[in-house]
Amino acid sequence: MAGIGLDEREKAGRCLELDRLHLGALMRHLPESASPEVVARLERIRAGYEELLAAKPPAIPLYDHANLRRKSADCLESIARACDCMGTSERALASNEQAALAHEALGRSAEAVRCRECASLLRVSQAAEVDPELERLNARAWRLARARRDSRRRSRRPPQRRSSLNAMSVPAP
Repeated sequence: MAGIGLDEREKAGRCLELDRLHLGALMRHLPESASPEVVARLERIRAGYEELLAAKPPAIPLYDHANLRRKSADCLESIARACDCMGTSERALASNEQAALAHEALGRSAEAVRCRECASLLRVSQAAEVDPELERLNARAWRLARARRDSRRRSRRPPQRRSSLNAMSVPAP
């Protein structure tokens, strides 16, 4: 790091610190451990990445402008997951939509699609409406599966054997 000035080293150190904090927070946005404190921590980490973006990122390839924007978008996605686990679906929905836009701006279409799918699932769960046609098709699928299962059970039964007395014909007198 001989070509990097003191200010650049401080920025790189700040990036490393934010990465360490984000990695530690990733384990805490699971359903068992998500809390408002975790969301606040993730928002502070994202704000740190945004501050570095505003102050010109360090001259290190790992922490260039695009990578810091990606890390900020990943923080938004983590915030959305934590909010979803806590049951604050409105905030999760907004964070997923912001993350999708951020990923799309970076050209990360797979991540943007994933965020939009999560947002769609949240919208469906908020609406709590089941389409009657979907419900009808689901009931029909269960009936067909049950009928298929019953027919397999019937086909597995061995054929009933006739008793030896019925099999013998007795001549008429």
